[in-house]
Amino acid sequence: MVFQRVVALVSLVLGIGIIILGLIIGSTPDRVSYQYVGQEPVARFITARDGTGYLQIVGDPTIYIVDSNLFSPKIDSHWLFSQGYQQVGIIYDKNQISSVHAKARDTRELMEGEGYPIVSITFINEAGAQQTFDTEEYKQHPDDYDPDDWPIGLAVIGIGIILIRASAGLSHLEEGASSYLKVAFDGPLAYQYFVDTALEETSTVPLSLEVSRNSLP
Repeated sequence: MVFQRVVALVSLVLGIGIIILGLIIGSTPDRVSYQYVGQEPVARFITARDGTGYLQIVGDPTIYIVDSNLFSPKIDSHWLFSQGYQQVGIIYDKNQISSVHAKARDTRELMEGEGYPIVSITFINEAGAQQTFDTEEYKQHPDDYDPDDWPIGLAVIGIGIILIRASAGLSHLEEGASSYLKVAFDGPLAYQYFVDTALEETSTVPLSLEVSRNSLP
């Protein structure tokens, strides 16, 4: 009984907390804000085993992350660099900072530091020719915007509702068990009381009749 009560209480508290978290997630999305880096020469560029590129420009320790699967058309960095495209212009999401620890899949060169995801990159060669690649996200939202996080928030709220319903179910189960135990324990006692009363009444009836017979002339 005590265990069920504790589990029901914990489920209720967690459910309420998760619902509040879902409301916060849906109503306060992480704003996507773009930052532009002008035409700068490339200092380092490595490609990790998963195909993700990591870029640094001259005079800047910041790492810029190039997820080639997100760009259209797909970026072939080796070909671009071989064709003399040694300068880049970058647009990245300045609110999505992450810690980078990446190794080049060929040379095992290590790149570590703070990184930002690139949403648009332009490669420039010495003649001024340019090759621009954009992510689908940037094509749809070329300006700063607030993403719709309500689908995630509603999913989290749903988990909270499930926990609250589970808490209510455990409470009803506990009440049902208590009622069953009450009947189980009180039933025999009530029956025994009824039997004892009936026997007592039965035993007194013959006595009263005997007294009446003895009093007759």
